[in-house]
Amino acid sequence: MKKNVKTIIAIALALTLAVGLFFAFGNIFEEKVSYSEFTQQLENEKIEKAYIDEVAGKISYKLKNDTKSYYTAYPDSENFKEHMLKKGVELGISNDGTFRSFSNALTLIISAMMLILIISFIRPSNKFKVIGKDNLKTTFADVAGNDEVKDELIRISKMIKDDKFRQNGAKIPKGILLQGPPGNGKTLLARAFAGETGVNMIATTSGDFSSQFIGIGSMKIRQLFKAAKNNSPCVIFIDEIDGVGSKRMNAQQAADKEMNTILTALLNEIDGFKSSDNIMVLAATNRTDDLDDALTRPGRFDRQIIINKPDKKTRIELLKKYTQDSALADNIDFNNLSLYTYGYSSAQIEALCNEAVLTSISNGHSVIEAEDFKTAVLKTDIKGSLKNNSFMTEEDRKIAAYHEAGHAVIAYYYTDKDVTTVSIRPTTSGAGGFTMTLNANENQFETLGNIFGALKELYAGRAAEYILKAESLEDTTTGAAQDITQATKLALNYICLSEGIDLNVFGSYGVKESLEKVKKLKEKVWLETVENEKAHWDKIEFLAHMLIENETVTGEEFRNIISKAENEFTS
Repeated sequence: MKKNVKTIIAIALALTLAVGLFFAFGNIFEEKVSYSEFTQQLENEKIEKAYIDEVAGKISYKLKNDTKSYYTAYPDSENFKEHMLKKGVELGISNDGTFRSFSNALTLIISAMMLILIISFIRPSNKFKVIGKDNLKTTFADVAGNDEVKDELIRISKMIKDDKFRQNGAKIPKGILLQGPPGNGKTLLARAFAGETGVNMIATTSGDFSSQFIGIGSMKIRQLFKAAKNNSPCVIFIDEIDGVGSKRMNAQQAADKEMNTILTALLNEIDGFKSSDNIMVLAATNRTDDLDDALTRPGRFDRQIIINKPDKKTRIELLKKYTQDSALADNIDFNNLSLYTYGYSSAQIEALCNEAVLTSISNGHSVIEAEDFKTAVLKTDIKGSLKNNSFMTEEDRKIAAYHEAGHAVIAYYYTDKDVTTVSIRPTTSGAGGFTMTLNANENQFETLGNIFGALKELYAGRAAEYILKAESLEDTTTGAAQDITQATKLALNYICLSEGIDLNVFGSYGVKESLEKVKKLKEKVWLETVENEKAHWDKIEFLAHMLIENETVTGEEFRNIISKAENEFTS
């Protein structure tokens, strides 16, 4: 409704401005002529109408049979008006300045109205929607897993509700920073906190404070906290706070100055309210290192809670939660599914369950079968679907078979993963095949040895092609491009962990030095992977032949192949 009113006002003012300009600045629509040309037109009796503005010192006139308007200087000579009348000119005269005064007044009014309009457009309206406590039905019972996080938030919730904490001199935290990778329920936890505490809530994102005009963002910050105070007790939730709370810089551009102004306003507002105001600020970010130090010091966001990707127990709870409204077959094993979803975010698990439901319906199943979940996991991991009618030459099939066999064998011998599927069926994501594994052990800490093994697994596809092609790098294909990209990122992580360097400041040690360390590590991984594959080449060949013949090998078939190859080798 407010937008419609502003539109109507804008149209009305535009029309008023056009009329005002016509009257106030009429000469911009008139063609100027010299006085000598004017007198010649007058003597030749070509002028039909004329208007003398004595205050402005000008004559506006029109010629006969001509739609244009002209003007020239007014000579103010004796008998001039009488002479014009004798020449048959229809004459109008103003000598009291009425028109000019009206024009000036109109111009002033229009300017004032335009200024009001501009201010009304750029002035931020209080658009922060307050979610009433009666409408917040989400509680911690709706949050799967994250028990330790919930316990911490429940304790803070009790502090807000119970006055004895304040009576005993305890200071209630002003701000809580939820940090961790995206898609793991930070927003849900904020809603649950507000619902559990029984207070109002205002949910915002950093984008709500962006503006093309300097000072508007800080004005919105003040409006946000004013709305919270007016609806106290209240929880303010700011998602992606790094968008407004990044480290301050020497601002040279207007955008940087605006960001600094917004951050300063946010700091002032947090400092400005007291525990008695019953306001709590929750914020979420996955880029904690980008935040300004002043924002995370004690007294502001002094409670920082890390929300990582879900562990096995949480994944099982999430799988159950997102399938609770669906009919499930008896063969669904959530414990087994939790192994396949290792490393998934909460959002990815939700998407996986939805994909299983869609697959079940497409397959005509009355309930969700284990097969439907298997297909859903496959689509998620390969980021696409299997191609049904894709043509591959025999040479391409052979290269893909050895490539995937290399991945599978190295994963089996040099990582703690279990191989579940090996296939040379092309996918819609562009891969010529794929090898699926799952983490058999879910250790809390990753070892450097495991990372080194994962690097070998990534290089194993290219290494198998290299050995197959008589150790000619020129004959290896581009099929390993994505593997090499992932390996480079993982190698960088390995270097940082092994040398105790913060990954976020790794580049400050020098780009050239950094690349050199990564290059040396990758060379070491490559050489070892090639030697490892030569040692197990009989298994790789055996598996590759099975893939060429059958396209896909299951985890059980893969283990039988390895066992058979090992028995033949020892006998």
